[in-house]
Amino acid sequence: MSDWIGVDIGGTRIKAGLVTSTGRVRKVVVQETRGSVEEILATVIALIEPLLAQSKRVRGIGVGVPGIVDNRGVVYDPPNLPGWHKVPVRRLLQQHVAVPVWVENDANAAGIAELLFGIGQQLPSFLYLTWGTGIGGALILNRSLWKGAGWAGEVGHIVLNAAVPFQATPGFRTGTLEQWVGRRGIEEIARYAYYQFHQRHRSISGQQLAKAARRGEPWATAALARIAEVMGIGIASLITVLGISDVVIGGGFSHFPDAVFEQIQNVARIRTLPFVGKKLRIHKAVLQDKTGVLGAAALGMLQQMEVS
Repeated sequence: MSDWIGVDIGGTRIKAGLVTSTGRVRKVVVQETRGSVEEILATVIALIEPLLAQSKRVRGIGVGVPGIVDNRGVVYDPPNLPGWHKVPVRRLLQQHVAVPVWVENDANAAGIAELLFGIGQQLPSFLYLTWGTGIGGALILNRSLWKGAGWAGEVGHIVLNAAVPFQATPGFRTGTLEQWVGRRGIEEIARYAYYQFHQRHRSISGQQLAKAARRGEPWATAALARIAEVMGIGIASLITVLGISDVVIGGGFSHFPDAVFEQIQNVARIRTLPFVGKKLRIHKAVLQDKTGVLGAAALGMLQQMEVS
């Protein structure tokens, strides 16, 4: 049985894991994401070297990273990794290891994990959404990742509100789905709902919002209804254009109560064409916390499957 190494580079932490070809995560090591591009990649090397020493059966290393990643493994402008513009991650890492290295957008890697080891085993084609600090996506068609010209799946950047004043950075645009119901947008909706009910201001995280909703607090129920409405509108646009009937939602906010996902599905069905809406099915991802490392490791596994 082969082993694979998966590396998940996030804005706050880097996780590296040793994974079997059946999807069992044997070991995970973690370090904080700190420093320059060179320092972060040095941390990655320091994490994977002991994993390579632990197993002589490692066939390859997969790396998941935010931002657009081209077919050469070059990373462009991750929103939570300042200074990462046109970084040749694959080439820089390949210089230090003897096994093949693959680099992919982290949402695409997560979608591959669900395809090979999660609910995607039952779905030949689906749209995977990772819903957390931002909103990313992966488009799985006929059991293969489809990237189009190189950036398919950047669902968080679809524009929902063209009336807001336009502002932009390399990894952000105003009026987008990500602005409305990414982490900051969710916290803003929660703060507003809390003020409407209690007439005082309070900072509220997504986790606190979910707990309050489970307790039945009216302000939390109202906030989640608004969040579900916006996400449902975004999904309605996506499925109408893409011709996809199954949507899998993972990431930190997939821990919201099940009622939220029922609301999202209902809104999306109403907001799209009736024929399309009848076919829509929204699923919660099943892999959850393992997705980052498992998805990165699965990059090489999928390559092997497509070649064979």
